[in-house]
Formats: sequence, structure tokens, C-alpha cells
Amino acid sequence: MGALNTPSVSELLKKFLPQIQASSKCSTVEAQADTIIAKWIASLLFKPKSENDHSGYKKYRRLKSSGTAHEWQKLISRKKMQLIEFDKIHGRALHLLVKGKFLKNQGLTEKYAAWAKKPETTIKYTGFVHELFEKLGKHSILSAIPKHEQDTINKQFATLVEKAKSGNEQTEFIVVRDTSGSMSSTALGTKMSCYSIAKALALYFSEFLTGKFANAWIEFNSDALMHEWKGSTPLERWFNDHSSFVGSTDFQSVIRLFCELKHRGIPESEFPKGILCISDSEFNPTQLGVSNVEAALYTLRSVGFSEEYVNNFTIVLWNLQNSYYGRGSGEKFETYGNVNNVFYFSGYSASVVAFLTSKVKNAAELVDAALNQEILNLIKL
Repeated sequence: MGALNTPSVSELLKKFLPQIQASSKCSTVEAQADTIIAKWIASLLFKPKSENDHSGYKKYRRLKSSGTAHEWQKLISRKKMQLIEFDKIHGRALHLLVKGKFLKNQGLTEKYAAWAKKPETTIKYTGFVHELFEKLGKHSILSAIPKHEQDTINKQFATLVEKAKSGNEQTEFIVVRDTSGSMSSTALGTKMSCYSIAKALALYFSEFLTGKFANAWIEFNSDALMHEWKGSTPLERWFNDHSSFVGSTDFQSVIRLFCELKHRGIPESEFPKGILCISDSEFNPTQLGVSNVEAALYTLRSVGFSEEYVNNFTIVLWNLQNSYYGRGSGEKFETYGNVNNVFYFSGYSASVVAFLTSKVKNAAELVDAALNQEILNLIKL
């Protein structure tokens, strides 16, 4: 319960504390469970003097209602919209309010726009990177997006980047983005295509690259090309990317590109330490009995990459699931066992790369690292 005494999280914790409701209002299993948990927390915070002492419940309700993280919601319910302070709204909710009709309907657009454009304004965000760019497909040009929406997206993107840098979550891996035809299919559980989600992740991870590969990403389908984002803001870069889904999925074309870049004279020390290969996992097969990973490492050695570089070259195979191929897709992702420096990711959270430290050498160790978290260690079996 020490979090209640920690200023940085206490107000948000109060907001999400479960609510104690009267039995007559607990009409669902979820409401009943929330009330049971809330009463248990209340008993820990406010020790009852006897079995029939329920005064702690009242104190608990006061504690929860004293939180300021949902002050903006209270103002909305009281129809006092003009008193809302935008920096008190948590990032995900603000993103939804700005993209919807709320600001316009409440006459808050000008007030918000003036606040958002200030250089000193930082706009919080805690969602997935790709969600910032959701529904941009309806706009063919950047200028069609209202300026205050642009400022919101750009500043929330910057918040995610700065958070990763301060928490050492950045990576020296370059995103290898599958742009084959199947990536046009909608990613499961989202309203975006695998193509667009991979694009958002490529834009995000390019922020952490330096040297010859700064601000870059690699496109691959039937062939591979290295691109540099064009523009000074995330949205400018997004709209200046004109790649499209076409061709097959030749993973080895990425390795051939690395070899070509080495032949051009780029020193090995400037190459990324690995790749984040974001795909729907349907790679073209290599020769019989050899996986794409084995073929890739062999090719890197054959053109003169040092043994140290190849032995430490990290390959993250990041699978975005869709229904393009139906059941049974993804089989060509296999590496025939627990191979060092080869990892399998799925889902949409960019923060998962934080687990790829120098202490984690293979997929089994990655699972151990992911499970060895303070919150998970509290679970008793």
C-alpha cells in the first residue's frame, strides 16, 4: 500500500481502486468481485476494531473520492467543462477526446489548441504507439488533419520516446518491416492493418538509431530497401512514407542488403546490433532443411562480418497475426529449437524490447526475465 504515499502514482491509484457498492447494486459477477476486493483493501488500510466495525468502508470511499486523477470526469458530470485543465487528463483519454467531437461540442477547441501548441506543453500518453496513428488513413494529406490534433499526436509520440530513453528501453536494433501483400490484412484485435502497425513501430524504433542508420528502417518484400524518414515531425514522416504492400516475403533479401551496405564501405561498428523483423510470419522458404535464421547467419559470415558480430547479432521475429492465410500460418518462423539471440515477439507493445538485455541470450531466458517482475513475484501458487 506504499503506492498511496508515492506522489507520482497515488492519485492514479485512487482512481482505479475498486468501488464498494451496496449488495442491491452488485448485479454482475464483476461488481460483486470488485466489492469483495475493495472491502478487503479497506480492512488492510483501516483496521476494524471488531467483526461488526464497518467504519473503514466509509473512510475507504472518502479516500477513493479524494483522488484528483479523475477530477476532469467530475467536472464533465457537473457540466463544468470550461474548468477542465487539460494537463490533468490522462493521455489515452485525452487522445480520444481530441479525436472525437467533445472539444467542438463543448466549445473548447480554441482553448485546447492554444494549450497544445505551447512549446512547453508536454502531453502524456500511455497507449500503444500504433494507436496514435489510428484512422489517419481517412486523410490523404497531412493538412487535412486539424492543427491541434497534429500537435497532440506529435507530442504524445515524443512522450513515448522520452519515456523509453529515460527508462533505458531504447534499442540499437533496426526495424525490418514486411510490406508484402498479406500485410494489408487487419491485425487481430485492432482496427488497423498489419502494414500500418509495423509502420508505427518502425517510426518509433528509428528514434533510437545513430550514425549511418539514424532515422532509418528497412522495407522488405520480394527485395529489400533501406529508407530514411522524411520530415521534422512524426506525422510528417508518416505521410511522407509511400511504401505499399506488394510482392512476397523474402527474409533473405534483408541479409543481402546488409552485405551490400558493408561492401559500400559502412564500417561494421556502425551497423545495428540486430533487427526487429515485424511481419505476419509467412516467410519465403530457403533451401531444404535450413531455416531462414541459419541461412542469414551463414551469409553474414560469408561476406566478412566478424565472428563476434555474427555471434551477437540479434534477430527478433515479431509476429503480427492476421487472417490473410487462415489457420496454420506462421510456420516459416521456426528456427528448430532454442537458438541464441533469436527471439519471438507478438502483440503491439514497443516496451517489450526492454527485456532484451545483455543477460538474456535466448527465448527461454527471455521468458524467465519477463516472469521475474516484482508484481508477478507476488503471485503465490
